[in-house]
Amino acid sequence: MDRSYLARQRPGFRYGKAYTMDEVQRAKLIGTQQRNGMYQVDYSLKKPQEPARTLTELVGQSFNGTYNRLFTLTLQAVDEDLDKYGNDIAKLKDSFHVPASAK
Repeated sequence: MDRSYLARQRPGFRYGKAYTMDEVQRAKLIGTQQRNGMYQVDYSLKKPQEPARTLTELVGQSFNGTYNRLFTLTLQAVDEDLDKYGNDIAKLKDSFHVPASAK
């Protein structure tokens, strides 16, 4: 996801073009944690000509007796609207649960 390495290359080195940080997609890890038996990853993402956004990924695993199942939830909001939708995002995170594994 992070293409900021393009802007750190020598001018004209990558694809014959010198990139600036505003011309490349950038991702920054905000934090990680384990919550309710799942992993949570928070990061920011800035694409060219788009507003910056914050994403939260929840990842969990469950075993149904035959197969392992992977469950994911991705939540995102434009940084300008993060205060507006922060409570809704928190409610969604709390409502996401992975089914209990079979013995």
